Amino acid sequence: MSNKLAVKWGLIIAILLGSLYFIYPNYKWYSKPLAEREKLESLGERPKKMLNLGLDLRGGSSLLLELEVSKLNTKEPLNEAMARAIEIIRNRIDQYGVAEVSITKQGDKWIMVQMPGLSDPQRAEELIGKTAMLEFRIVSKDTSIAQKAFEKLEATDNPFDDEGRLLPEIAELVPQGYQIMRNKDGGYSLVTDTASVTGADLENARVVMMGENGYPEVSFSFNAEGSKKFGQLTGSNIGRQLAIVLDNTVQSAPVVQSRITKDGRISGTFSPEEARNLAIVLKAGALPAPVKVIEKKTIGPTLGEDSIKSGLSASFYGLIAILIFMAIYY
Repeated sequence: MSNKLAVKWGLIIAILLGSLYFIYPNYKWYSKPLAEREKLESLGERPKKMLNLGLDLRGGSSLLLELEVSKLNTKEPLNEAMARAIEIIRNRIDQYGVAEVSITKQGDKWIMVQMPGLSDPQRAEELIGKTAMLEFRIVSKDTSIAQKAFEKLEATDNPFDDEGRLLPEIAELVPQGYQIMRNKDGGYSLVTDTASVTGADLENARVVMMGENGYPEVSFSFNAEGSKKFGQLTGSNIGRQLAIVLDNTVQSAPVVQSRITKDGRISGTFSPEEARNLAIVLKAGALPAPVKVIEKKTIGPTLGEDSIKSGLSASFYGLIAILIFMAIYY
């Protein structure tokens, strides 16, 4: 055999082996029953060297979101708000562990999110749709100053709107400088109407699986500017309750024992899933405005499953045919 022919055969064999190396994980994975693959995926054991499949083949969930433009900060241009919302949504999904997600802008205020392999759109909807506006406010020691507001609040069946804000006819009875907010575990709190420290000052957030009350908690830390502001807030309010407010709901209101600068915790009766989602949205940041789901679809993998199996069979028989042809021709 001449050197030229040897090089040619060596190159052919190298390409063939390389192709088999990249194709085999896909063949091995899709040869497993669908139920077994779903179980392995839920455990995070899906092979990494896989071809990325879309919704048409793999199945999954699709959400069409609308950014509520009317609730944007008037100083922020719409195109910048949309870009920030897309980035925040992408960060939340990436941290949650959903792979191969497609997030695209549709028109001026719509966002299309396609998540192959995720068959539960409700889980994704809860994660994506949270505004995640975190605030720290001081709880008033004297609730009697808002007695009339509390009386009307107790007499009203639904005193808060869909976003957790007090109805205007009750809010006007609250003294200037204060605000009544709903507590996560029931009841109401009278808190200051301004928040000098917000989630925008956070640097990181993570889950503590076993907190002091036996439930998972979310531990957070501030950036340099946030540490300075939080130190001033807690240092001047030692002995008072500090309300930790998420999306207009008081999650907890611990008593400030000493000046705190860098770290803190959000406690409550969180499930592990709720705590994890909260840590993700806090870490990824707050959306510039709420988003609402205007269309959601769940696409089953049945038709795609047949196409995948047909494709694998065609690839296998095609490879055999090529090898036979090459052996006869050369």
